[in-house]
Amino acid sequence: MNSDSTPASSQIPPPPRSLTSRIRRRAWGDPQARFWWTCCLVLCVVAAAFAVSGLRTWRREMKLITDGVVVDARIQAVTYVARKGASFDPSNPVRLQFSWHDRVYYTHDEHPLEEYPHFVTVGDTVRVRVDPENPENWTALADALPLRDRVMGATLTLPAALATLLAAVWRRTRVLQIWKNGRVTPALVLNSSISALAPLGRAVRCTPGEDGDARVFTVYASGHSLCQPGDAIDVLARPAPAQLAVAVEFFT
Repeated sequence: MNSDSTPASSQIPPPPRSLTSRIRRRAWGDPQARFWWTCCLVLCVVAAAFAVSGLRTWRREMKLITDGVVVDARIQAVTYVARKGASFDPSNPVRLQFSWHDRVYYTHDEHPLEEYPHFVTVGDTVRVRVDPENPENWTALADALPLRDRVMGATLTLPAALATLLAAVWRRTRVLQIWKNGRVTPALVLNSSISALAPLGRAVRCTPGEDGDARVFTVYASGHSLCQPGDAIDVLARPAPAQLAVAVEFFT
């Protein structure tokens, strides 16, 4: 790079600049804005997974409570422990044995004894509801838990998703303000490095070339911009003491 204005900077009109649809779309690609809206998407997917899983569990329990066969089962093992006399919290998964179609059936899958009021011991007898078509599918619940309890994971995740979305919108708004009112400012590169926010580009630390302006900006440049210390780079920045700047090439 050199200290002369690049062709990219010559394409930037003077402020105030119009917010075209292209610039509005481009602002979503700012590395920090992109990081936050990507986090939002991930959290929304996680919330959806929690919601679907909770809804399926709730529907399974409703069906078992409505149509399940009530049996008195003996606790065969608690979290793989089959030793009699040891007590466990009922949130620990258990395996059961019970009479099923004139024979003793031993479950292979483990489920917790939800809402069970006491500690459980190997050998205790508990009343459960069993799927008539699949004895591995059972529940100790007499009444289904509220649906809101089953989708609590989704409920707790959504505020975090909203917070990351707001962070993305806030960052994008700042970038758009820089585009609209920022002035082209020649800056000197201090150093550059690969950034996790822009793995195909580089994070460039630079300072305005004007005397008396000691601000230090971090802007993001494309991967082919080999920014070495002392090189010149054009940025869009607001007058001091504003600390935000964006590389001119980001908008071109």
